[in-house]
Amino acid sequence: MPRMSFGSAGFLFSTHFYLLLLYIVGAADAMAAMIPRALLIWLGILLLANINGAVRELWLIPALGPTPGRALSTILLSGLVFLVSWLSITWIAPLTPRDALLVGSVWLVLTLGFEFLVGHYVFHKPWAELTEDYHVLRGRIWPLVLLVVLFGPLWTGRLRRLW
Repeated sequence: MPRMSFGSAGFLFSTHFYLLLLYIVGAADAMAAMIPRALLIWLGILLLANINGAVRELWLIPALGPTPGRALSTILLSGLVFLVSWLSITWIAPLTPRDALLVGSVWLVLTLGFEFLVGHYVFHKPWAELTEDYHVLRGRIWPLVLLVVLFGPLWTGRLRRLW
């Protein structure tokens, strides 16, 4: 029996074609479900980040000082994001590590967009103030949160042996 390739007419009538089609449709359905779930989880992360910010301003900075208070707040939020990712990754249901990285990328873009656009245009914070948390050499470790936001879905998916 001759070997069929994707370009042959016989492929269109083969079982392989229909299995491939079912896989593609199934993957598209999974992706269509994954993104709204990831957005919903990100809204939960946003809520936790705002609560974390209030705790930082009301208790941590007055008790520990600005640099240690912000550092502890960053570590706490990183842990919360990782925990949320751990708890939600099976529900978000990325099919591959690449899908999990897509989820993290969406979360990162939304986080940065919220931080800069809402911070500047809604809360009227100057750009210099908004970028202050990115000065690692000044003791600011906020980029740690962004790393966990980006890679949290991938890390937790691997730890939970999804792939």
